[in-house]
Amino acid sequence: MMNRKKYLLVLTFLGFLSVVTGFASLTKAPATIDNISIQSGMLNTKVILESDSPLSIISSQYLQEKPATLAVDVDESLTDRELKINFHKSSLVKNVNMQKGENDCLRLLIEMKEKVPYRIYSGTSGTIIELNKYQNGQPDNMLDSSLRDKINNQPTPSIYLKDISISEQPDQIIFTANLTKTAVPHVFVLNNPLRLVVDLYNTLYSHKPSNYPVHKLGVQNVRAAQFQVSDPDTIARMVFDLEEPGLFAINSQNEQLEVSFFQKPGLDFIPKAAPLIQEEFKTEVPEVELTETRSETIESEKSVQTKIEAEDLTFSKDIEQSRIICLPF
Repeated sequence: MMNRKKYLLVLTFLGFLSVVTGFASLTKAPATIDNISIQSGMLNTKVILESDSPLSIISSQYLQEKPATLAVDVDESLTDRELKINFHKSSLVKNVNMQKGENDCLRLLIEMKEKVPYRIYSGTSGTIIELNKYQNGQPDNMLDSSLRDKINNQPTPSIYLKDISISEQPDQIIFTANLTKTAVPHVFVLNNPLRLVVDLYNTLYSHKPSNYPVHKLGVQNVRAAQFQVSDPDTIARMVFDLEEPGLFAINSQNEQLEVSFFQKPGLDFIPKAAPLIQEEFKTEVPEVELTETRSETIESEKSVQTKIEAEDLTFSKDIEQSRIICLPF
């Protein structure tokens, strides 16, 4: 009889323990932001939020009353009492501060000298808000060492950009570059007019320079062409003509590179960055208009097309089929 009572007590205790444990797992503790740092590069400035657990971004937008101030709302988050903001000298960011909202929400305010395109993603160092500076001149081509290592480790050229497809959702538009392998992307912004440029290294684009009108969610046109061949790198370039600066996202996986643009005023999730686009690039690439052709580039494109047709006829057929399904370039 005593053994039976002990057995029932043990069962009761275990049941109570499981209820408590289950309740604890359902009540998620707010993330605590304990450090904010500013990193300035040649192409972008990064605002890095370090926290004890992943952050949930519920919206981001430029304020109407302060057009050059970006507001980023963080859900279920707290700040450490001794929150440190490591504000290094920046040519873009003027001030950063945090405001406390309702229901454990925080609003990060980033005051800038001018409104610029930006993206938000999670990295090894925390949640990163990348502010892309305008490149107005023709700077020298200088690649970050880590990006250069990735490029050098790939056979040259080893990748083909087959086509670019477009998909739409109620709050975003997604441009997907379909590749034969994962490419090494390099992103920067040009001004007057405003353009987002995505260079794909060790990549060949076998079609003629393409221009497709979009006129949706702030994207006017998307263009694609072979920027250069072995001079010294083989680069396929995509250019997005934009109406105004705003939020964009880049994701590279499964032989595809996605470039997304979002409806104002904000976003509903953090696009998780692929490892290739988590590097801090310090590269500035000279601008060359896609509609312009140089004699050496023309000859290179002819030799590339001849090589594709001679060595891989099946691949060329696949390209033509894909062009019918995707963009009418």
